[in-house]
Amino acid sequence: MATFPEDISVKDFFLNEVPKIFEEGAQKVKTEELAGTEFTVQFNITGEGGGNYALKITDGKNLEIIEGGVEKPNILIELSEKDWRDSITGKVPGVMDQMTNVEQIGGGKEQLNTVKNVAGSLNLELTRGDQEPFKVKMVFNGSETPSVSLKMALDDYIKMVKKEVSGPDLFMSGKMSFEGDMTLLLQLQNIIGA
Repeated sequence: MATFPEDISVKDFFLNEVPKIFEEGAQKVKTEELAGTEFTVQFNITGEGGGNYALKITDGKNLEIIEGGVEKPNILIELSEKDWRDSITGKVPGVMDQMTNVEQIGGGKEQLNTVKNVAGSLNLELTRGDQEPFKVKMVFNGSETPSVSLKMALDDYIKMVKKEVSGPDLFMSGKMSFEGDMTLLLQLQNIIGA
């Protein structure tokens, strides 16, 4: 994903830039198998200058941005304005790609059905050297429970998402820790690459 200037507003990013990112990605993905589907990903950006923006995707190729959000999105992603800004300006590479890229979101009808059948929340705490950890909360289909928390280095998370290393390998080597519901973590394995 392209990086954006430090001074871009949350509103400008979601209303003007995300549609461009989505359109570029939609041209690269075969969406025929997603005909008749609807999927919502909502971003709640907290803190000064934040806001709530839902991405409603129909047929795998049509995008509607809903300012203010929707009730019970398939995935709600909550992060601070600072962490959001770090992710779109290249300071935390790869995280926003995973969350806004059609190729990542639209992983096929099977993946959409998997996401639609998950209930619970995931709290990610990704360390990044001497900086404050990057924190993201994901709520699936409006259900806060059960809950699981993962802690690992940001670099290891990106490698896991790219399938360069597996979650179990990170766990067994002590590079990833978790607390909470193991069943939910196993359900999320294919969604987040754990």
